[in-house]
Amino acid sequence: MIALIQGRIPETTLQCIRYLRRELPESRVSVEVEKPNREGLRELAAEADLVFYSRTWAEVSHILTIGAGDTFVAGILFGVACHRRDWDLEQKLRFAVDLATRKVQIDGFAGLI
Repeated sequence: MIALIQGRIPETTLQCIRYLRRELPESRVSVEVEKPNREGLRELAAEADLVFYSRTWAEVSHILTIGAGDTFVAGILFGVACHRRDWDLEQKLRFAVDLATRKVQIDGFAGLI
């Protein structure tokens, strides 16, 4: 099952995502976040398997936090160098995407790991 959820009411949406995770653990959740200043959207993005960002969000995020692309590359390189045999390609990609997602959620690199 794939659920596409818009983050219009982040607190309620977060509860819905957690319910899906608990009741349908095989489901995949995507969220759409549009307004960069809306409280709670970063938490929604962190809970989702796939996030669709609006252009406004991307522009603001680009100004406030840079390095997500470099962080993704670093995540792939880590997977290749340190988990060459025990992670398949999907695991390496998931790690790199998760790392880049965390990067977008913070300013700078402190606390990324």
